[in-house]
Amino acid sequence: MTTRPFPVRPMLAAYIAGLFDGEGSIAVTYSRPSPTRRRGHYNLLVAINMSHESTIASLHRRFGGSQRTYQPTRGRRLYGWAVGEWRAIRFLRTVRPFLHVKRAQADLAFRFMETKRAEHRKLFDQLPQGILERRTAFYEQMGMLNESHWWRKRRLSGGHSK
Repeated sequence: MTTRPFPVRPMLAAYIAGLFDGEGSIAVTYSRPSPTRRRGHYNLLVAINMSHESTIASLHRRFGGSQRTYQPTRGRRLYGWAVGEWRAIRFLRTVRPFLHVKRAQADLAFRFMETKRAEHRKLFDQLPQGILERRTAFYEQMGMLNESHWWRKRRLSGGHSK
C-alpha cells in the first residue's frame, strides 16, 4: 500500500489544509467485539463536515473515501467526507506541511498506522499484545489531543470495556 502524498499542487494543498484545520477531524476509533471478532479493533478516520456541498464533492473526487448528507434537527443541511486507514495517511501526507491546528494529530496518526504495517496485518486476535497496547495508547492520546466531547464523556463514565 502506497503512503505517498496525493499529487496536488502546493497552493491547493495549503488551501485544503486550512479547510481541514478548521472543519476537519482526525480520530482513532474503537469498534467493540462482534460475533465475528472476539476482540475489538482500532481504525484511523479522517473527516470533514460542513454546509458547502460542492467542497465536499470535490474532496471526494480528489481523494476518494465516502460522502454523505445529513440534516440535523436544527440548522442547515450538512455534507460530510471521510476517508480511513491508508488513504487517510495519503491525505494527511498531502496536507501535513501546511497544517497548524491538527499537526500533532496528523503525526500521531502516522505513528498509529505504523502498527498496521504488513507484518501486523494478521487477524487481530493473533497480534502481539504489545501492538494491541500501543494501539490502545494511540486511541487514548488522540482523544486527549482532540479534547472532544466524546472523550470527556468517556473519561467521566470510566471508558470503554474491552
